[in-house]
Amino acid sequence: MIRLHRSDDHGWFVETNQPDHNHVFRRQYTCFGDVVVFDTTYTTNLYKMPFGLFVGVNNHFQTVIYVGILMSEETIEGFNWAYKEFVSLMGGKAPLTMLTDQCRAMEVDIGMTLPSTVHRWCKWHAFRKAKEELGGIFSKQTGFKDAFHNVVNEMLTIDEFEKAWGRLIEDFGLVENSFMIRAFEARHNWAKPFFKDKYCARMISTQRVESANHMLKTYVPRNSSMNKFVSQYNKLLKDRNEAEDHVPGSLPKKPRRQNKCRKCGG
Repeated sequence: MIRLHRSDDHGWFVETNQPDHNHVFRRQYTCFGDVVVFDTTYTTNLYKMPFGLFVGVNNHFQTVIYVGILMSEETIEGFNWAYKEFVSLMGGKAPLTMLTDQCRAMEVDIGMTLPSTVHRWCKWHAFRKAKEELGGIFSKQTGFKDAFHNVVNEMLTIDEFEKAWGRLIEDFGLVENSFMIRAFEARHNWAKPFFKDKYCARMISTQRVESANHMLKTYVPRNSSMNKFVSQYNKLLKDRNEAEDHVPGSLPKKPRRQNKCRKCGG
């Protein structure tokens, strides 16, 4: 089973009572925790508390759930507590890179609590309002959508990106467009050239954690009691661990030690 452990007034972290399970999560993080994706979801419990998941990917590119945290509030103080608890639970090692949405409180806290961690915005979140903000220019004007995606996805250096962006807004009359101005001002958080020497485990969005949140909601009924929530979250973790042990083409569980982690030797 798992338990809810109250750290202070900001929330609870969800931890198993079984040492073997805790060892598995920490071992996975030691091996694969260089890049972590964090996001929160709602309506999972009767008390309307946001539930945050820290997830990553393993060597089979499966989603790995490291820690679940129930938060009292999504504030700077709340996220500060969440990040500190996460690093403590994972043995004191901060991730090299963390992907989140554009929440300002998350951005502030990563800078304060995890100063050595590279913070990257989910690219999908950065541009999900592009159609809405740009209107007919994005959806109807010939050539803009292709030109926009070319700048976002194909420019390899900062100089190349900034010059291409300048041509784009000039060509399509968007020099004074507020959305394009905001996007450019925040380019260090999302633009590809700013991360060319940063390890991101081939992830550029929070899709992994959003998929995990969706999966969680298939296990946990809407507005569950805390007891039901804990029980079903435990079942999700158990099923995920079993899925990892049955990857097509992977070694069976017994001789698994033959494929050792280079970092922990396990």
